[in-house]
Amino acid sequence: MDFQNHRKKFSNTEALIHEAVMEIETTTHFDWLAVMMYYSCLHLVHSHCANRKTPYHPQNHTQVLNEARRVKKGRVVQAEMLVLYNASMDARYEDKFLGKQDLEELKKSYDTIKAILAS
Repeated sequence: MDFQNHRKKFSNTEALIHEAVMEIETTTHFDWLAVMMYYSCLHLVHSHCANRKTPYHPQNHTQVLNEARRVKKGRVVQAEMLVLYNASMDARYEDKFLGKQDLEELKKSYDTIKAILAS
């Protein structure tokens, strides 16, 4: 997938995150909001990989997390991606409750990555 397609996927997920049903204050879909935040940022990292002189497509989440270190402000992006990844894994595979306070913290990670990579 090329840069533009990853950016489009980011934009689509970003729009869904801001739908009324997903507002942190009112949503009951805590798990899916955490998953969407991670995947939205995943597409930002992928878009940067696809836009290199020699495009690269990470094949798994470990590679994405490693590649996050290679983008601008990579240490910050990688650390915030790891927060979102772990929450996404918990939301999908564990019986852990994510609540409003958890989502507010995840949103900070999401916004940090978005501010760095979506510009």
